[in-house]
Amino acid sequence: MAAHTFLKGRCGITKRSSHCLPALDSIRTRNKHTNAFEKELNNLSDSQIRTLYAMCILGDSSQLELKQVTQSSSTLLQDDLGELRKYHLISTAGETPKGGARLAVPSWIRLMRDLIKSKIHDTKRIDSACANARSESPDLEGEVGRWIYRVVALWRNDSMADALEVAQQATKKFPDHPNIRCLLGRAYLRTSPPSARLADAAFRKAHQLKCERVELLQLWILAKKKLRDWIGVLEITSETSNQILSEESILIRAEAYGNLADIANRSKDYLIASKYWLSGIDEIEKALTRKTIMGRLKQILTTRALMYHNYVLMLDRSVTDPFHYLEVWKAVVRAFKQDSISHMILQKGVERLVDWWEVVERRPPNKGFLDIMRHQRNILYGMAETLSKRSSPDRALIEIIKNANSELADQVSKYAFRMKPLSP
Repeated sequence: MAAHTFLKGRCGITKRSSHCLPALDSIRTRNKHTNAFEKELNNLSDSQIRTLYAMCILGDSSQLELKQVTQSSSTLLQDDLGELRKYHLISTAGETPKGGARLAVPSWIRLMRDLIKSKIHDTKRIDSACANARSESPDLEGEVGRWIYRVVALWRNDSMADALEVAQQATKKFPDHPNIRCLLGRAYLRTSPPSARLADAAFRKAHQLKCERVELLQLWILAKKKLRDWIGVLEITSETSNQILSEESILIRAEAYGNLADIANRSKDYLIASKYWLSGIDEIEKALTRKTIMGRLKQILTTRALMYHNYVLMLDRSVTDPFHYLEVWKAVVRAFKQDSISHMILQKGVERLVDWWEVVERRPPNKGFLDIMRHQRNILYGMAETLSKRSSPDRALIEIIKNANSELADQVSKYAFRMKPLSP
C-alpha cells in the first residue's frame, strides 16, 4: 500500500505504474551509493575528510596549493593523500614537478560535497582559504586556470624561481593566452633581482593580446618604473588611462613628468625641464577643471604646488636674456592664483618683474611695455591685499611686495614722461 501510494503521488496514476520503476530504481541506486560513500567517509580521519572537502572546492589543484589551504604538515598531507588514493577518491596527473603533482577528485565525489561538509566541525576556515587561493583568477577554469593557480601557490610559498619556471612552461603551452602572458610578466618582477625588461616585454604582449586583467596596467607601470622608462609610463597611461582611477593616473603621470624634468635638469637643459614640469601642471589643472578629483585631492594639490615650485626655478634658470624675465613673473602669477606657491618663489617672481623693467627702461620708450607694467602693478597690489587677509600673513613678504610696487610706480611715471612729445 505504501509503495502504491508513493507511485500514485509521484506518477499521478494507480495503473500502468511500471514506467516509474526506472526512476524509483535510480533513486534507490543513488541512495545505495550515498550510503556506501558515507561508510567510506566514516573510515577516514578528520584531516583526510578536510583534505577531500578542500579538493572538492578547488577541483584541480597542486599538492602545494592543497597544503596551503589545509594547513597540514607535509608529512600529514602525504599520508592523507595516500589513504585517499586507496579508496580511489582522488586521482593524480603530472604537469610539472614544481609545486607537486596535480590532484583532482572524480566528478561524482564533488557531487557529494554537502555530505562531506557535514562531517567537518567547522568549514569556514577551509571555505575562506579556498576562496583566497582562487582570488587571483576566480573566473579561470581548465588547463589555464591550473597553471595560474600553481604559480600563485609557489609565490605564496616564496618559491619565486620555481614560479617563474612554471610560468615560462605555461607560456610555451599557451603562447597566445593574454592571462598567461600577464602571469609571466608578474613572475619576472617577483624574481630576485627582478627582470624588469623581460616583464615589460611580457606585459606589452599581454596588452596586444587584449588582456583584461585589472592588475596589468599597474604591473606594467611598475616594470617601466624599474627601467626608468618614464616616456614609456606616459605612453601606456595615455593609451589606457581609462582602466584606472583618474586620481591615480594623474599622480603616476606627474611622477613621470617630474623624473623626466630631473633628467633634463642634470643635463642642464633647463628649458626642457621647465616644459616637463608645466606639462604635469597642465594635466592636473585640466583634471581639476573637470572635477574628476575626489578621493586624493589633498595629495594632488600638494603635488601641483611642488611642480609649480620646480617649474618656476627651471624657467628662471633657462633665461639667458633678462628681457625674458617677464615669463618667470607670469609663471609666478599663475601659481599664486592657484594658491600653489611658496613665499620664496613669490619673492623670486617680484624680483624678476623688477629686473625685467630695468631692461625695458634701457630701451626706447614703448607704449606696449608701459601698458604691461601698469597691469602687473595692479596684480602686485592684489597680491599684497590677498596675503594681508590670510590668517597668518607674512608681513615681511607683504612689505617686500608693497615696496617693489612703490618703486615701480616711480619708475613707470618717469617712463611715461619720456613718452610725452616735446613742446615746440
